[in-house]
Amino acid sequence: MPGLSEFPTFGEQGFQGYDQTGSLAFFGPPKLPLEIVKRLNSEFARILRSPEFIDFVARVSPAGEVEPSSPQELAALVRSQHDTMGPIIRKLGIRID
Repeated sequence: MPGLSEFPTFGEQGFQGYDQTGSLAFFGPPKLPLEIVKRLNSEFARILRSPEFIDFVARVSPAGEVEPSSPQELAALVRSQHDTMGPIIRKLGIRID
């Protein structure tokens, strides 16, 4: 994280294997037509790559990095987080009411 380079990483603090990042994702209704998904993803990526948005992120979050992805990459991320965090959530009995 460019804005937080003076802070040690989790690995440098002894937390080996820790690999968790924050993200922001947009989800649509089930069975959203592929053409709409592609168009929305393209428009979001265009905005996220714009100098204005990158500047905004740099001003509000020193740790902020902007990296648009594809619907397939998001699906893989959600599956990975489910596989990693699901057992922990179940073991601790965490619920959303």
